[in-house]
Amino acid sequence: MRVITSALTEIVNRDGGRAFLLPSLTKASGLQVTPERIGELSASFFQEGGDSGIFKLEAKIVLPGQGEKTVAFCLNVARNPELNDLHAEIFRNLQRLRKIDPAYVVEPFCLDLATARDGEREIKVAVFSTEWLTGYTEVNMFNLAESIDGGVALDGLEAVGMRQLRFNQPSRSGHYDGVIKDHFLEEAIAVEMVRILTAYFKPETMEMIVDYGINSGDFVCRLESDGSFSLKLVTCRDILRHDDFPSAPTAVRAFPLLEELFRHRENSVHHQSRLDLADLMKYSIYTFNPSEVCEGVVKALVAKYGAKAGRREALEWLGTYFLIDKQLQQEHPFADKDRFFRQMVIRQELGEFLLELAE
Repeated sequence: MRVITSALTEIVNRDGGRAFLLPSLTKASGLQVTPERIGELSASFFQEGGDSGIFKLEAKIVLPGQGEKTVAFCLNVARNPELNDLHAEIFRNLQRLRKIDPAYVVEPFCLDLATARDGEREIKVAVFSTEWLTGYTEVNMFNLAESIDGGVALDGLEAVGMRQLRFNQPSRSGHYDGVIKDHFLEEAIAVEMVRILTAYFKPETMEMIVDYGINSGDFVCRLESDGSFSLKLVTCRDILRHDDFPSAPTAVRAFPLLEELFRHRENSVHHQSRLDLADLMKYSIYTFNPSEVCEGVVKALVAKYGAKAGRREALEWLGTYFLIDKQLQQEHPFADKDRFFRQMVIRQELGEFLLELAE
C-alpha cells in the first residue's frame, strides 16, 4: 500500500499538477482547468484489488462569478512494476471500446508512469485515470456452495452452477452482504452482461473481449429507484482477434464469441487466495445460463440492426452455433462428465430458444 500511496502523491503533484492532474480534471469536468481554479483537492482510498489500488480524487473547481463545482475522477495505480504492461493494455483497450460504442464502458482520461518509493529503491508504476461513475457498485458472482464461515464446498457437479450475484461494497465485511435476492434481477443483470460483451464483438475482424472477470469487479451496476439498472465495464484486460474463419459468413465468425459465452467458467472470488490451484475448480461456476446467453445476444443484435433484422441475425448466429457444435461433439465428444453435462444443458436450452425465436 505504501508503494501505491507514494505513486499517487508523485503523479498528482508532478509539474504542479500540469502533467496529469489538470488534464484529468479537464476531461472529467468538460472545463479548461488551470491551477488557480482549483479551490480544494482531496484523495480518498476506495479499494485495493489484486492488480491495483483505486482512489477517488475530488476537486472543487472555482467558476468565476458562479461559485464552485465539485469534480471527481478515478485513479488506478498498479501495485508493482510487473503490472505496468497490463495497466497500459487496459487503458488502450478502454479507448478502443469507447470508439466502438461509448455507452457501456468507462471513459479513460490519462495514462502515465509514476515514480514511487519501495523501501530504499525508486520504482515506476503505471497510473491511469478514468471518469468516476457516481452511484455504481461492483457486481460479482460467487459460488453458493461456500458457507458463511468459509467452510466446505461441494464437489464436482453439485458445486457447478450454484451462482449468486452480489453487490460488492468495499465497506461491507460479510461475504453475504449485498447478495441479490431478486432472482429476476439476477437474471436481468446476467443478460445485460452478455449483451454488452456481444455489442463489442466485431464480426468483420472477429475481435472480442476475452479474459473478463465476473468475479473481479469488471462490471459495475447502478440500481435506479424505479427498479431498472444500468451496467458498465470498467476494465478490459485483453481483446483477441480470431483468424479461424477469415472468409466465412458472419454467423460462422460469431462461433468463438458464442463458445466463450456458453462455456465461460470462473472460480468463486472468495476462494482464489486460499486454495491450491488443483482445488479451485471445485468452487467454479458457469457464468451464464444458456438461456441468458441467447437472450443477451438477441438484445445486442436487435439494438444494432432493429427488431426484425436483429432477430433474424440472432437466429442465424445461434442456429449456426448449434449445428457446428453438434458436429464438433460428434467428432470429439467430451470425456469429462462435467463438460458433457454442461453440453447437454446448452443443447437443450439452445434448441428450445431457437424454436421460440423462429416463430
